[in-house]
Amino acid sequence: MILNYYKKINKIPLTSSGKLNRILLPEPSLIDKIKDIYKALKINIEKTLCRINSEIFNIDENKIGITDDFFDLGGTGLIAIRIITKIHREFNINMKIKEIMKFKTIESLSIYINEFINDKNDVTKINHTMIIC
Repeated sequence: MILNYYKKINKIPLTSSGKLNRILLPEPSLIDKIKDIYKALKINIEKTLCRINSEIFNIDENKIGITDDFFDLGGTGLIAIRIITKIHREFNINMKIKEIMKFKTIESLSIYINEFINDKNDVTKINHTMIIC
């Protein structure tokens, strides 16, 4: 059996014979599913940012952690511009150097990018019809 979701419960419901009572197990809520999707998206963003930093800093991808500081890796303004260019290609996001300086770790930058993507998806385009009188 492959698990799709897991949920922590305080007590496992049992039948009178001591077997697992599957009927009494709680169903995963929509919020649990959304949290799992959010975690997966965040992990994908972090992996992409690790790859980008690996290419730019010429460091093995496995040696870059999500809490490593941009400046500790040797980051400069020119390197920030290269990272911004790659982020734009990967995520279609326009960033400024000050944002790279503010979100100095892959972890904080991935949260920023994830929120930016979610905000962008929440915007609904409204088509206006021109009326000429």
